Amino acid sequence: MFISEDGRTYNLKSAICKKGHLQTSTLLPEKKCPIDFCQECGSPIIDCCPHCNSMIIGGVAKEKYILSNLLTGERDRRVTLYKKDYVPNYCSHCGKPYPWVENFLKEYKEILEFQLEESEKDFQNKIYIATEEFIKNNCDIKSFAAQKLKIYFMKINALSREIFVNSLVSFGTDTIKDFFL
Repeated sequence: MFISEDGRTYNLKSAICKKGHLQTSTLLPEKKCPIDFCQECGSPIIDCCPHCNSMIIGGVAKEKYILSNLLTGERDRRVTLYKKDYVPNYCSHCGKPYPWVENFLKEYKEILEFQLEESEKDFQNKIYIATEEFIKNNCDIKSFAAQKLKIYFMKINALSREIFVNSLVSFGTDTIKDFFL
């Protein structure tokens, strides 16, 4: 007879506001977040993809059964919740962007249109597509998308470049700023 025995491991659910602020990553799949609005920005909190209704995958739960009575063999079930501090950008079920990414890309496109001339529409689209790919690659500065973006940013004036890079920093770290500027 074993003193402890591992049970199942399963995904927990994350609750994130529509602006991307993580509220919790340790909700049981059938539970709802106890608060409806983000205390940081006031945006509504979601726990499933607005496109396909699949839960936003958070941390994990691990069950363990511990022998509590040697004579009867009775076991106690213990569940340990492991949180995840990472806010995903895209749904793992349908592949569509979450609202915080959609909002960022919409605002980023507006900045592109404002900063670059109408005659540079093709160039705007190239920067936008490279930015989408950069985000899909978790803002990895070693990715091909990052290299393309860097080349594109070198072709625009310093003020515009700084505006675009500062926008991207919201999805990553200051390493992005150091890389692009």
